[in-house]
Amino acid sequence: MTEESSSVSIRVAIDGRTARSTTNRLDDESLKRALTAAERLAKVQEPDPDLLPMPENGGAPTSVPSRHFPQLPRSLRKTAPGVGAIVNIAKKHNLTTAGIYSSTEGFEGIFNSRGLSDWHTQTLAEISITMLGDNSSGWQKLNSPDVARLNPEALAETAARKATESVNRST
Repeated sequence: MTEESSSVSIRVAIDGRTARSTTNRLDDESLKRALTAAERLAKVQEPDPDLLPMPENGGAPTSVPSRHFPQLPRSLRKTAPGVGAIVNIAKKHNLTTAGIYSSTEGFEGIFNSRGLSDWHTQTLAEISITMLGDNSSGWQKLNSPDVARLNPEALAETAARKATESVNRST
């Protein structure tokens, strides 16, 4: 299954008051409605004396850790071998398995009326595995922005070990 979604969050600061409005409709009229809603909400807020000023464009930071890895699997063909290995490990231990193997890629932009304009991209891959026996279960989960750091086989073996060990504790 694949899904694509977008949203815009608009934050305004007016005379020490702030509010935010979000929309998942990106047409001009919807964006104007979101801006108007944020402005109306800000005007009825109490001023916040601790509100920090909006940042200005100060140039790119000198050290930004990368959270974007282009080798993220974008198709079932790339994740299917990992899923197959998980299923085979469950069969080997006479267990039933369920879980997720997901990947996402996202980007965010930040812009304001003081000249700030920047983009951030990141990826995230996640595997969550549940192994079930007749009267036992085991679970293992891991996520990372770098899919290469995920090892479906090792995670499945850990979940299977937990499931088989939990049956020994319950008898």
